[in-house]
Amino acid sequence: MTQSGSAFDEEEKEERRSTFFRRYTEFVRTVRRLNGPQCLILCCADPMDYSLAPEIRRAAEAVDLEMRSGRVLYFEFAPIDPVAEGYGSEFHPSGVTHRRMGIELAGQLRKNLQ
Repeated sequence: MTQSGSAFDEEEKEERRSTFFRRYTEFVRTVRRLNGPQCLILCCADPMDYSLAPEIRRAAEAVDLEMRSGRVLYFEFAPIDPVAEGYGSEFHPSGVTHRRMGIELAGQLRKNLQ
């Protein structure tokens, strides 16, 4: 058992972030391999928790650099607005948030598919 904030906790968090980065990078490479070099890939951070956003961004940038495609991009949804949008079950996005996210995603697709 460890105390919150201890060096061990920080090392464990960093190892988990590193593992996530490696696995997410491999996932994006697989998506690229299975869908071809012209396919647009948006690696998105969700509006609930941005704690892994840096790893998602790094993975998108790393794969895009490897492939030299300009077609692997990072996208971050705007945070949930609890007053205007409310929450769904267990503080997940509500239907209103999902509609807004769809609009945001459609805008990114239009912008990058031209």
